[in-house]
Amino acid sequence: MNSNGFSYRATVQTKKDEWIEVRVPLDKFEATSFGRVFKDAGPVKPEEVNALSFMLSDKKAGAFKMEVESIKVKRAGK
Repeated sequence: MNSNGFSYRATVQTKKDEWIEVRVPLDKFEATSFGRVFKDAGPVKPEEVNALSFMLSDKKAGAFKMEVESIKVKRAGK
């Protein structure tokens, strides 16, 4: 996610061989630039989000499979 020149990231945990549903509120995303976290960057501005990506970052070699059934955005309070 990109807003104000920063990328925003949120960490989620997966479970091997198990289908899980993940929900990540926008206020759980943290602003980063080149891997550094910027606490005072402000929140994600939904109107400025133009991409979404996934990164495997556990630093463990080996096979990995991820299936995504859907991605939804819900408005707060709904």
